[in-house]
Amino acid sequence: ELCALVKRVAVDRRVMAAVSNGNILHMLGQFVDIVESIGIANFMVVALDDRTAQFLSKRRTPHYLRPLRSRSGSTDNHATSGLKFSILAELLSVGVSVLLSDVDVVFTQNPFPALYADADVEGMSDGWDELSAYGHTHTLPLPMSTQGPLRSIRLVARNSGLFYLSATHQALRMMKTLAQRMASEDVWDQSAYNQEMWRLAYADKAAAGVSTRVMNYLCFMNTKTLFRYMRHDEQLRDIAQHKPVSIHVNYHPEKELRMESIKDFYLNRKASALDAWNGGEGRNTHSCIGKVGLHTNSMPMLTEKELQGSRLARSIIEAAEEWEWSGRGPFRFGASGAFEASWARGEWGTVPSQWRKDSLYVRVEGEIYILMFLSEKWSFVALRCSDEQVTFGQLRSPDVPKNRLVW
Repeated sequence: ELCALVKRVAVDRRVMAAVSNGNILHMLGQFVDIVESIGIANFMVVALDDRTAQFLSKRRTPHYLRPLRSRSGSTDNHATSGLKFSILAELLSVGVSVLLSDVDVVFTQNPFPALYADADVEGMSDGWDELSAYGHTHTLPLPMSTQGPLRSIRLVARNSGLFYLSATHQALRMMKTLAQRMASEDVWDQSAYNQEMWRLAYADKAAAGVSTRVMNYLCFMNTKTLFRYMRHDEQLRDIAQHKPVSIHVNYHPEKELRMESIKDFYLNRKASALDAWNGGEGRNTHSCIGKVGLHTNSMPMLTEKELQGSRLARSIIEAAEEWEWSGRGPFRFGASGAFEASWARGEWGTVPSQWRKDSLYVRVEGEIYILMFLSEKWSFVALRCSDEQVTFGQLRSPDVPKNRLVW
């Protein structure tokens, strides 16, 4: 059955495959609708149960039934996700290269022309800029050492929900290894996927030996990149200037609803379709509600009672230091709750949440910002409540006080 389906569907010995069970039929239907609407001809679904196979038969979607159960017997998303490695090994075994996609991905165009296909594994990243997606050398100074700083290579994980496998012996060996680990270990499929991509051979353990390529993070995109950064960029938001190949709703829990909004934005050209959502979880209230754990937009004036209840506020006032904020400065946190800057006047105070003892608010130029402080570095990350724009600030003095800001 598999060989017959591949023979019918494959184009240039390549297929795009999704794996699904009956728990997510609505999302699967939404995904199939998108794929069919943009004309990806070499597409197929592997159904893990009869219910899914029947659903796909009614839609006349190319598929085959491969009943599999996870090691735990669970049919939830994480448990079933690991089953794809066995299926991918079977596909590679018949000599076909595979673009594996989870069903929470919105495609805007045929992905195959955008693939380099010059590596055993070519996958999307969970990263959101060049450093996080492609890796960088991290330097950690050691002030008391004569050996110089420590250096390490850092990069954000490759996502196991969208990747292309060339039909090579190395890719097949990796999939077989992962399938065996899923069947015998309690391990998240994405963790194992990243481990086997880089793991060396040792003792009786063979290395997969795969060559790897990371997909362009602005073309094969995750939703952190889209909702936190790209939609606020004038050029990248303009579909005439940039249209990603796919958007994987992997950072947010409202998968089906966000898929609908993404489809409306890129395929139906509704310019405001993304505006309903926060960069983080939840819908955009254009206020502080729903941002970084807050449930109110009401920020109290700094009183003596508020001051005595906040170690952070007291530490900042006692230090009496000047600060700078995204290149703008200097400014001070006035003892009376006045925000005193050369470029604006405003107010500041404590954040009314037991979970945000590391934060203060600043109200300036008609906007409310939540400043989340890094206790030892005496610096902060600022989130603008109206649109979740992120900026940064720190002490102007290079000599950071030794005492911690918060704890």
